[in-house]
Amino acid sequence: MKNIILVLSVIIFEIISNICNAQMFVSEWNNNSNIPWLGAWHLTSNDIHLGANFVYGSTDKKKINLLNINSSNGWAMICRYSTSGYFRSAWNNGGNNVIGNWSINSDDKYVTIFDSSRGTHNLLAINNRTRHSQMMVYRTEWAYPSWDPIWGNNATGWINGWLISDDDRYLSGNFEYGNNFNELLCLNTRTGWISISKYYGGILLAYIQTQEVAAYQGGL
Repeated sequence: MKNIILVLSVIIFEIISNICNAQMFVSEWNNNSNIPWLGAWHLTSNDIHLGANFVYGSTDKKKINLLNINSSNGWAMICRYSTSGYFRSAWNNGGNNVIGNWSINSDDKYVTIFDSSRGTHNLLAINNRTRHSQMMVYRTEWAYPSWDPIWGNNATGWINGWLISDDDRYLSGNFEYGNNFNELLCLNTRTGWISISKYYGGILLAYIQTQEVAAYQGGL
């Protein structure tokens, strides 16, 4: 009898779980009819995908775009999801191996950082081999939208007080309570170092400054 009750309990639990999942997760779009394409982007194992809002000043400026980057073929593309139910290309580099004036490489790392003055995200590109880093903003307000570099480390190897290394990981977020800025968290699992740098940006001044607000050594 107890076994029957246990089995019934499991069945009821699964039924309730399935009902809850059906209410929570609803398929809005998929590429079943067009595998392996995402709009005009051909999906491969070498792709990097970044979800962020790069478009400034549009009526749907809060909509998240998808930036796709492939170092093998040199392509980069921004895809925007249409309310009609498909992804369309909002920008691409034609396979010329650059984003703005940044040369795409296989050892690049990319982070999107929110700029509260524009209400959009900027793109921070970092190369651990050359130790070069550059911040870019996508200028949709220009007659011909393009990527505009607004900060770079001139290949000095540093982002503020952080020395770029092979084992680095990067994460952007609003880590400091009470401000409207995104910070850049850098961490290295080999050395145990962590650093948070504060980012200031403005559409009129078009500059970036970094200020180290926390750095310590410890276990991760």
